[in-house]
Amino acid sequence: MSNTLLDIGPLTEDVKIRGAVVTVAALSALDIFRILVRFPEVRSLFNSGETSSWTVDQLLLTVPNAVYAALAICTGTEGDAKAEEVASK
Repeated sequence: MSNTLLDIGPLTEDVKIRGAVVTVAALSALDIFRILVRFPEVRSLFNSGETSSWTVDQLLLTVPNAVYAALAICTGTEGDAKAEEVASK
């Protein structure tokens, strides 16, 4: 029998960052939708049709605040301005 999403979710991993262990979760489809709503510039990237050539460096240069927001979401602090600021460092 093949596996389903119910067999693999939720996806989390404990990661050591600057000496502290942080539980990091995968972005859900709803999380991605919220980022698209909050950051129209990310939507425009999708509309450009060039998604296959994106690199992390390009995303950080083009939409850094969206990347920081995604990191906050993944660590359970969605919408927390201080968490997003820490993610930017």
